[in-house]
Amino acid sequence: MREVNVSNVMLPHVQKVLVRDHISYQIKQECISKGEESVRLLLPETSNREFTVILEDALCEKQREETQSKIPVYSYRTLRNLEKRNRLMSLNGMKSFHILRQDVKKCQVAALA
Repeated sequence: MREVNVSNVMLPHVQKVLVRDHISYQIKQECISKGEESVRLLLPETSNREFTVILEDALCEKQREETQSKIPVYSYRTLRNLEKRNRLMSLNGMKSFHILRQDVKKCQVAALA
């Protein structure tokens, strides 16, 4: 069982990704670290790499919400993964997308943008 701290700002976005991808989780407790409130999540059978992808997808959801757009935001990693990209495009019902801000240059270099 993996325990991770997630900030209260990112929690709704992380939860959205976990529900979307059918990943079970439990909220263990709220904690305060370094002056920032956060929540401790229990994620069974989730590796460090998998949690990194979950956080990256949560950042995409956060950017989408901030721009108040219905157009989905995808990371470089998602765009490179054909199976995941097609699954998300089908789930979102559209082939158009924005690129996660931190990945724009990587996507341009890889000719994905």
